Amino acid sequence: MDIINIIALGIILVFGGFGFISGFIKGSARLIGWIVALILAIKLGPASSVFFQNTFHFSVKTSNILGGVLVFIIVMIIIAIIVKLLKKMVKALHLSFLDKLLGFILGCFQAMIVVFLLSLFVQILPITEQTKTTITNAAFVEWNNEKIARILEATKLDSQIRNNSYYKELLKLQYKIKKDVTAAVSPLS
Repeated sequence: MDIINIIALGIILVFGGFGFISGFIKGSARLIGWIVALILAIKLGPASSVFFQNTFHFSVKTSNILGGVLVFIIVMIIIAIIVKLLKKMVKALHLSFLDKLLGFILGCFQAMIVVFLLSLFVQILPITEQTKTTITNAAFVEWNNEKIARILEATKLDSQIRNNSYYKELLKLQYKIKKDVTAAVSPLS
C-alpha cells in the first residue's frame, strides 16, 4: 500500500474516531451541514469568485475554487453554531454505544467527502502532472471518488454540477491528465 492510500485511509479512520467520540446525533447534524455547505459552495462559489479576481487578480479557475472554499467555510461556521445549540438541547440524553457506532460510520463518510475534495484541490497545486496523476489514481482515492460520484449521481446533484464552472474545470483537468497518461503509455506513440 503506497503512502497516498495510507494517508487517505488515515483521514477516514481519524474522522471515524471523531465520529465515535461525538456520536450520531451531533455527527448527523454536522453531516447535513457538510452537504448543505458543499451544495452552496458549488452554487455560490462562482459568484463569490469575483472578489478574488478583482482583489487579488487570480485566474478564473483559482478564483472559482477559492470562492467555493470561502462559501464552504462560512456555511460550516454557521452550521457549527447550530450544532453547538443542538448539543445543548440533547445534553440531557444519555448516548448509547449504538449512537457512538453510528457516529463512527458517519465520520467515515464525512472523511470520504474530504478525500474527494482534497483530490480536487490537488489539481490546482503547483506540482507536476505526474504527481497529480499519482495522487488521483491511488487505488483508495480512486475507489473513494467513485463512491462519492455515485452518491452525487443518485441524488441528482451530478446534473446540477455538470452545468457548474467547477465541474467543467475538473473535466478539463481530468481529460488532460488522462490524455497525458494515455500518451505516455501508448505503444503507438
